Amino acid sequence: MLVWVLVANPNRAFYERLGGVTVAEGTIRLGGDTVKEPALVWSDLDSTLHSYGGRVFR
Repeated sequence: MLVWVLVANPNRAFYERLGGVTVAEGTIRLGGDTVKEPALVWSDLDSTLHSYGGRVFR
């Protein structure tokens, strides 16, 4: 799974705690500004979800 997340998004830490690894970084235009946007990847999402016993999404 791959997620693009704004660098200033406070929820970015949540994705990183779930094991998301930054593999690329892009930029987008948002409200007239250029904003960095890293791509976080999980190579084995099934294992990630099982390691949390589904509690993450409850």
